[in-house]
Parts: sequence; C-alpha cells; structure tokens
Amino acid sequence: CIALLTAHTGPQNNPPNACSGIDANFVIDRSFSIGSTELSQMKGGITSFASALAGGSKFSGTQFSTTAEGITTGYQSAATFNAAVNGISTQLFTWTAGGISTGAGNVANDTANPDMMFIVTDGSPNSVVSGDGLPLGDPMTWVNAANAAITAANNARAAGFVVRAVYAGDPDPNLPFTELGGELAFTQAVLTALGGGSYLSGTWDQIAQN
Repeated sequence: CIALLTAHTGPQNNPPNACSGIDANFVIDRSFSIGSTELSQMKGGITSFASALAGGSKFSGTQFSTTAEGITTGYQSAATFNAAVNGISTQLFTWTAGGISTGAGNVANDTANPDMMFIVTDGSPNSVVSGDGLPLGDPMTWVNAANAAITAANNARAAGFVVRAVYAGDPDPNLPFTELGGELAFTQAVLTALGGGSYLSGTWDQIAQN
C-alpha cells in the first residue's frame, strides 16, 4: 500500500533567519488514536516550543479529527496560542487533509517572517472528507485519506509554507497493515511524505533546535 501513496514535493530547507522569528502555523491531530497521555504530552511540547520561540514569532493553531477548525484567529502571541492549545480535547476520526487545508487558510495577522507549518500527528489519516472514516478495515480507506493529506501538504508548500511533519503518539491500532510491522512502516511513509521527504521526532527541545 505504501507504493500507492501520492508523490510528495520537497525537500525544503529551514528558511533563512528562522531563529529570529517565524509565523508558525500548527496543525494539530486530536483524533481518538492520540491517547490522553499522548495528548497531554503533545500539548506540553507544543506550548514549550511556542514559549521558546515567543520573542519574534507569532503562532496560528488548527485542530483536526472528524472535523477541522482553527483554535486561533490567525497568528497570535505565544500566550494566546498556548491557551488555545491547552483547550484541545479528543474527537474521533483523522481528517488530516482538512486540518492542513484549514491551517493553510488560518493566516490572519501574518507578518513578514517566514511561514512554517508544523503538522503534528501520528501519521494515520482515515478520512478524505469531514466525518468520513469508514470502513476502517479497508486498506484503501487509509491510502485514500493519506493521499488527500499529502496533496494538501504539497499545496501548502506551493503556497509558500515550509512544511514540517512532527510524529506524535503511536500508529493508529486500527490500521489494517499488521504484517511485518506494516502499521509503523505505513505511518512513517505518510509522515515522510507530509514533511516533504522527512519528519521530526524526539523531544520538543530537539525539534526546536532543528
């Protein structure tokens, strides 16, 4: 099924002078496969990241699951963004494409700083449109949803975003690719495509350094 994934654009270098300030556009997975402990860790990591970059940066937030919607009105201060992130709660399916497209449009109050999008997800899309995540036992449900998400990430790159995928949590246990570690392999392939050739993992301190 990995061979059926849409080709991605990229790779992209970090923009020049990114450490002086960026417009950071976060697209955050809140689907059911992100467990409560993982969601708590993800919130802590994202808010710590924003606080570390607060000086010259602004932050936009979009959450996605069965639906996708902004949690900020465009780019805001780190404090406003962090309060919105801490209010995220779990939903159900994983409409990654909707999250990316919604995030790419959540850009009010943008500045002259470089635009970077961080897609924070477990890499397990299962919805092509809002509310559609069935049948979970059909591999093509996941392939089609992944391809929609990769296309949305390609579109974000074409619109001027430097796009980074950030691995959060574990692969969705409903993924129907259990042979030879297929769940993890599929997830890694999706994350790589979303990120334009690579993805970020590890501690949030390490991600901020990168």
